[in-house]
Amino acid sequence: MQAWYAVQTKPHKEFMVREALSCIEGVEPYLPTLRVQPVNPRARKLRPFFPGYLFVHTDLTQVGLSAIRWNPGVVRVLGGGGELLAVPDPVIARIRQSVEEVQTQGSISGGRFRHGDRVRITTGLFEGFEGMFDTSLNGQMRARILVEFLGRLTTTEVDARHLEKASRRTS
Repeated sequence: MQAWYAVQTKPHKEFMVREALSCIEGVEPYLPTLRVQPVNPRARKLRPFFPGYLFVHTDLTQVGLSAIRWNPGVVRVLGGGGELLAVPDPVIARIRQSVEEVQTQGSISGGRFRHGDRVRITTGLFEGFEGMFDTSLNGQMRARILVEFLGRLTTTEVDARHLEKASRRTS
């Protein structure tokens, strides 16, 4: 029976593993990616949505676990207690939807913020702090903001979903 499985890869080997797994008959790899604009123009324009992981859709009774596990760059197929954990189809569908939403919005902030906007952190360690929005960090679903902390401006990265606009805009 076909199911989705999560595969952990060595750091920065997700694309290599995807290519290797796509050559195996009966294995459909899925590597959710985001298009980014790196600072270095020669850097990769696609980044994994989940760094270090990808998914495979296969029937392990037909293909065999070793066909996946022994590929260069593969660390393991996720599981627990000696059992592999299948990822439910609705979870994969939600991941696909999330990736599509981020790509169509252009950034995780959904275009809600521009460089220089005053923002307030709504949850977490810096809850209630206000700062200046700097940029969205697409591949990490994070935003970089400048916060005044102990009398000086400090950059911090926060979950972009935990930001809201504050009252005034700085230049």
